Amino acid sequence: MRFFRLAALAISLCFFARSSAAEDVLLRISLHKSANDPIGQNLLEFKQEVEAATKGAVKIDIYDNARFYLDYQVPEAVSSGAIEMGVAPLAQYSEEIPAAGVFMQPFLFNFDAIVRAAAARGSVIRDTIDAEISKQTGSRVLWWQPYGPNVIFAKGAISSPETMANRKVRVFDEVSAEFVSLCGGIPHIISDAKQTEAFDQHIVDLSIASIASIRDYELWRKTDTITNIRHSENLFLVLINKSIWESLTPEQQQIVTTAARKAEDRIWAKFKQIVADTYSYAAQKGVKIQQLTPDDVIAWRVCSSSILESYMTRAGALGAKLFAAYGKLRTDPCCSSQANEANK
Repeated sequence: MRFFRLAALAISLCFFARSSAAEDVLLRISLHKSANDPIGQNLLEFKQEVEAATKGAVKIDIYDNARFYLDYQVPEAVSSGAIEMGVAPLAQYSEEIPAAGVFMQPFLFNFDAIVRAAAARGSVIRDTIDAEISKQTGSRVLWWQPYGPNVIFAKGAISSPETMANRKVRVFDEVSAEFVSLCGGIPHIISDAKQTEAFDQHIVDLSIASIASIRDYELWRKTDTITNIRHSENLFLVLINKSIWESLTPEQQQIVTTAARKAEDRIWAKFKQIVADTYSYAAQKGVKIQQLTPDDVIAWRVCSSSILESYMTRAGALGAKLFAAYGKLRTDPCCSSQANEANK
């Protein structure tokens, strides 16, 4: 009898060990940038907070430098469950969810206050996009974070559409490709991580990308001028697979949510300084910064004016909802004074 009691105890202990192990969760995050840059460091702090608060029951591994997936592959990878979490550009959702391309509409989000207000937790624009991603994909958005305004990297200034005419331009999505085509350039959709290679192989003559690319992908080695066109804004989403999210306990979900909010607040609070430091870095590398004149802005607006019309056609009722919310923000005290300055 003692033998059977010991055997039963051993079996129950083994089962308990397996059950306990089964409760442990591994969340792998695909990041197409370096873990050493500000976004990567923010993820590291998120990882540390979650692991500490769950006492290791939720473990997070960060796979940086696109070791698993390039930026445009992340939405599908997370949605399908090929990886549990990932960082993806919001613009990558604009094909599946046309309304998500709102931040790519030329010269609508060309100053800091309007970007922050539209991307803030609880804003109509953000909540609508998050809900559509949850509804139409297998992913849940944990938080939004900035990646900076789009600029043009080239040898020489690209201050007007005429200076871009018939030149090969690296872009990152269909909306930016449409912008380049309408304004006389020849677009090539290429991921962030492949920009340097595209220059080396003479696939492109210039690149439309976030200002952060000057450091992240050493574009100062390939170009000598940044034209601060700021016609659209880069935003990244940190995503988790919905089935994985639902498998977490309520306590674990709360811990992840709290850590995500802290990560979001942290990166937004310091991002203005990050951008300023990036411009200083570019200057130290001998890269010139070209600002647009009011006449330059008008020329870019004119050549790209049909993009908004095609966006509204594709985005339908959701697009109309987002633009109504955008209109309210433009007259809100948060944004109205900067809006007047940006449009001078």
